[in-house]
Amino acid sequence: MLAKETLESCRHTNLYNFIKSYDPYSWYQEGIHYLRNKQHDSCVICSNGNWYWNSRGLAGKNPIDFICSFYGLPFLKAVEAISNHTTIATIENDGIKPQSPPARQRGQCLELYSYLCITRKLKSSIIRKLVSSKKIYLSSEYGYSNICFLNPDNNHYELIGISSKRFKRISDANNYWIFGDLSSNTVYICESAIDAISLYQLTGNEHAVYISIGGSTTRQRLIESIMKAYPDPILAVDNDAAGDKLAELFPQLPRIIPTLKDWNEDLIAMHDNKA
Repeated sequence: MLAKETLESCRHTNLYNFIKSYDPYSWYQEGIHYLRNKQHDSCVICSNGNWYWNSRGLAGKNPIDFICSFYGLPFLKAVEAISNHTTIATIENDGIKPQSPPARQRGQCLELYSYLCITRKLKSSIIRKLVSSKKIYLSSEYGYSNICFLNPDNNHYELIGISSKRFKRISDANNYWIFGDLSSNTVYICESAIDAISLYQLTGNEHAVYISIGGSTTRQRLIESIMKAYPDPILAVDNDAAGDKLAELFPQLPRIIPTLKDWNEDLIAMHDNKA
């Protein structure tokens, strides 16, 4: 049974802050107080928690209603998603170890390889290495199949849904996913784990570090912390307005820009052109 306290807590969660963590990839910052969806540009979330989906004639303040309407989750799944996020945020803010990553799904990883290698065109040899090093695995959360990109050193993760209900989430906006030759001075900062792997495949540079910051909004302090660990990293963020805004904050850093929106789109286009 759903506890009344949990329901009330979810209803009073600030949607603006929640979406920045729950699905940072699909939204961009517009001005100081607004988030606008990249695909449905008539959908806006305000910093006070109000939301408007103008093309659908929908509006409100209740974050549960928004998650149900926009992401198509059932009521209880929407409450669970918000509740889990709230718990993680509270633990992190208290300086305690964040919630553990989602459990690994038992059995075959066919869905993982099908999505990453066939849909996203990533080389199976690269994915096998990352799977064997426990940096990628298949999980099941909210009743759907997901791929978890894990940083085993601190349990930070990116989660991407690959079932009919697609979503993206990160465990901590102040942390990053990383792989590659960690002794290298060549460091690329990407917006997602899939883009980081795509860039690795495109460059073929095994002697480099590839980092995913899990989005572009509210990542200034994270990049500053990366710069302390890795001097002069290379910005490899998306070729869009959000990526441009982030790059403007760090004019001292070199930047490489994908031809299309992101590195995975470039990789898919290159593969299709060869076919």
